[in-house]
Amino acid sequence: ESPGLAAFLPGLARRMLNADLITPSQATLWLGDGANLRTVLRDLEGWVIRHATDGGSVPVVASHLSAGKQAELAALVAANPAHYAALVAPSPSVAPCSTPDGLQPRPVVLRMFLAHDGTAWRMLPGGLARALTDEDAIAGRLPRDAVSKDVWVLPDEEAATRFVPALDTRPLEIRRTAGDLPSRVADNFYWLGRYLERMEEAARLRRALIPRVTRPSASPHERADIELLSACLRKAGMLRSEDTFEHGTVSRNAAVLSAFRAEGPMRRLLGRVANMSAQLRDRLTGEVHTILTRSLHGLGEAMNRLPADSDPRAVERVSVLTTDILQFSAAIAGLAAWGWGAGTLQAKAGDIPKRTLGKTGERLTIIGQAGGRFPLCTFEDAKAVTLRAYELGINYFDTARIYWDGKSEEVYGAVLPPFRKNIFLTTKSPQRTRQGAEADLELSLRTLKTDHVDLWQIH
Repeated sequence: ESPGLAAFLPGLARRMLNADLITPSQATLWLGDGANLRTVLRDLEGWVIRHATDGGSVPVVASHLSAGKQAELAALVAANPAHYAALVAPSPSVAPCSTPDGLQPRPVVLRMFLAHDGTAWRMLPGGLARALTDEDAIAGRLPRDAVSKDVWVLPDEEAATRFVPALDTRPLEIRRTAGDLPSRVADNFYWLGRYLERMEEAARLRRALIPRVTRPSASPHERADIELLSACLRKAGMLRSEDTFEHGTVSRNAAVLSAFRAEGPMRRLLGRVANMSAQLRDRLTGEVHTILTRSLHGLGEAMNRLPADSDPRAVERVSVLTTDILQFSAAIAGLAAWGWGAGTLQAKAGDIPKRTLGKTGERLTIIGQAGGRFPLCTFEDAKAVTLRAYELGINYFDTARIYWDGKSEEVYGAVLPPFRKNIFLTTKSPQRTRQGAEADLELSLRTLKTDHVDLWQIH
């Protein structure tokens, strides 16, 4: 982050991109140019002097210096002008700041941030602000002992909220596990996931609501948030129609705690999750079942221990409880992502670990079956090795057109077609022309008895 670079950014953009900068660069002069040096030295007070190539250097605000110090600075710059850059000293806005003498206007600076959504740059609605003392430099890094605060620019009441859109990513193809689940088991897994999702959604909404309803006086924005969050909770069946946050502490606490009381909707959801977990006992590993049952028991006990509506700390206890529910949901989601079921889904002791292949999302065993060593055995032995590799849980099968003069692909073609949906199959071509590579690919597909390979490589 060389300060002197800013002097060249406009010209670089036009030269290299044939376009002007989207956001104008801070007015900067590189003092290695004689005309620029004379301009700055004529009126030094209007400039901030920085080392041209050291982004960590301390900016020198000439207007903060005495006449003698300004003369010393001018002589230093004139001796080695190429080492320095001058930035136009900005005139910052001021804000009331607390000082030993009461509120005083102090200059403030706001550092903004840009985010790229995949197609364009967008400015975030806020940034980091800090108040400056007379000795602080406006430019440069945030000092180590400085304090900055988050600043958010709120939209107008009528303004439509805009979000940075998510990056357009290719959806991952769903790959079947090695075996099908009975329909009843699949239904139970589905409803377990749905109940957990509802619990998480309700906990997230309630956690967002709590800090807004506990403030002494809500702003117009916060009142609008309360109405929206309450409507979402009522639609989800997590807030009674008679619940209100407008009539004192007890009424507010009752509205916040009602879902967690006996026969409340969160208690009922917790019971349904426990019921689904019990029905899936033989489909879960012992570790997963233990995590589920202990966590569910802990959440149930926490709901039982919630204080009365009149307790001033009741809402704080609910806030902690919603955090526990979200952590529980995240933990179960992580277990599901790694595979948590028994039988065809169970991760048994001795199973081969898996890792994600690059950005493909494919979970592949860290040990694969290679076809390059099949010439060391007979064709029948190679088939037996391949089948045994699949039975042991290997799902990555590698070969190439030139391995064993094509017989390696023939081995896979004789064994793997019945399991094609459960494996990741790769082959290679040594050809260096399009025509030759396409001919190799067509022959490989016929030999492997498949209509596609998951990864095709240059050998």
